[in-house]
Amino acid sequence: MNRIMILLMSFPVVFALLLTGCVSQQKEVKKKTEPLKEIVWPPPPEKPRVKWVAQYRGSDDVEQGPDVLKFLGEQRIVRLRRPQGIVADRDGNIYVSDIATPPRVFVFDFKNNKFRVFGRKGIMKLKIPLGLAIDNDRRLLFVADNGHKAVIALDIDSDSIKFVIDSQRGGFKNPNSVAVDPQRKRIYVSDSKLHVVKAFSYDGNLLFTIGKGKRTTDDDGFNVPASVSVDREGNVYVADMFNRYIKIFDSNGQFVKKIGYGVGTGLGNFSKLVGVAVDSEGHIYGLDTDFCNFQIFDQDNNFLLFVGEPGTRVGKFLLPKRIYIDENDMIYVSDTFNHRIQVLQYLRDESSKNRSGQQ
Repeated sequence: MNRIMILLMSFPVVFALLLTGCVSQQKEVKKKTEPLKEIVWPPPPEKPRVKWVAQYRGSDDVEQGPDVLKFLGEQRIVRLRRPQGIVADRDGNIYVSDIATPPRVFVFDFKNNKFRVFGRKGIMKLKIPLGLAIDNDRRLLFVADNGHKAVIALDIDSDSIKFVIDSQRGGFKNPNSVAVDPQRKRIYVSDSKLHVVKAFSYDGNLLFTIGKGKRTTDDDGFNVPASVSVDREGNVYVADMFNRYIKIFDSNGQFVKKIGYGVGTGLGNFSKLVGVAVDSEGHIYGLDTDFCNFQIFDQDNNFLLFVGEPGTRVGKFLLPKRIYIDENDMIYVSDTFNHRIQVLQYLRDESSKNRSGQQ
């Protein structure tokens, strides 16, 4: 009887030790399920131009707590649910807008090993944060919020609102993407209902508008502009979703050329073009949510490479929404229906580091 009582009393300790062993074993399995060999595009024996780096799903990718606490649910883990816009700062921290309830901007703060949440402070809480842009020099995060019909500039250190271009001043109906040109102090906002891209000063004054204000197949107009990006020369790149082209405009808003081969299922064609980005060598990336990949072109509209396919494994996507490339040619994709973000690296030529790149 005494022996039985001793066993019963010692059971919680034994159970806790078993849990620790179980969690530790799970952690090792997780490591083993990561790719054992480098994933690159194109595959060998071709020279690799893009490689897969990492995927992130939530707070436990940044904040490390005791394994037992995680297993027992004592440590609250926040997961991405519907990631949309994505950018990164010079410290390598990643900012992701998520429109699941409650809508927020999540910050993967790798520098401080913290998972932060933006958009809950002040009287103007985020409603439908779709697009993001970042000014590293002034430490500003810009949010295109379709719920407020506004662009909100946040301080990336404090999450405080610095200024707002509201619906009255901006005249927005569906602001879905935002890009910034820090050198010229310009903010570009695409509006998918107005079928335009508007250029503002940092004072919030409208400088000019690109587009006809209605659906059109003309080169200088759009049929649902889905995303906007800016390179270091001030050129503006627009993902024209249902015209299935990337449109390029100069810093004055004048049409320059279009990239891609229009609608179709072949290499260089698009189906549902939702994102655009530019790397340091001037290559242009078009993200297609139907094809679940991004395609890369040079400035002469030559198709170079596609990356990704439908799926749940690393390097594959399900209805991706946005693509962003930082100053070091790290490629960030919001992999929406896989509830994660994926990070890749463009393997640039050393002789081409000083060419045009995305802001």
